[in-house]
Amino acid sequence: MLDDAIRPAHPEDAQAIADVQIRTWRVAYRGHVPDSVLDDFKLDQQSQSWAAWFDDDSRRLWVAEPKKAIIGLVGVGPVRDESFDADTGEIDALYVLPEHWRQSWGSVLLRPAMKNLASRFERIVLWALSGNERARAFYRDRGFRTPGETKYHTFRGATLELEQFRHDLEG
Repeated sequence: MLDDAIRPAHPEDAQAIADVQIRTWRVAYRGHVPDSVLDDFKLDQQSQSWAAWFDDDSRRLWVAEPKKAIIGLVGVGPVRDESFDADTGEIDALYVLPEHWRQSWGSVLLRPAMKNLASRFERIVLWALSGNERARAFYRDRGFRTPGETKYHTFRGATLELEQFRHDLEG
């Protein structure tokens, strides 16, 4: 059962988590994010970024680890955008290695994230890359709605258009 492969992440997982992020971004965002940005990811730098997650008690991170290899992750916490109220949580990251797409791992990872957010917040917000049709369809199919709001985020010198998704929770 896929649910049995989901567990809370630990600091020692930071390098494997970074590897999943890098490999996923390089496939999912190719053509939407400049190649130079995708190709410039460094495992040690991303590992340090993920290790910092464990220093913030308000954030939660789960990994999918079938057969003793991390193949996906989901990270949540309070919304980072100050324009939202304190009753709003955020899905910061949901990544599954491309070779495991369309195998339900995203949905399975989303379950503990949604449960955790529902215990702490009234609504969820997330931002998806506007050109990432796979992610946009995934969230819509799971009850997230798009209020039509976008924002621009500069990441490593590249300006990315992000589309907002929201989901109201029932505690």
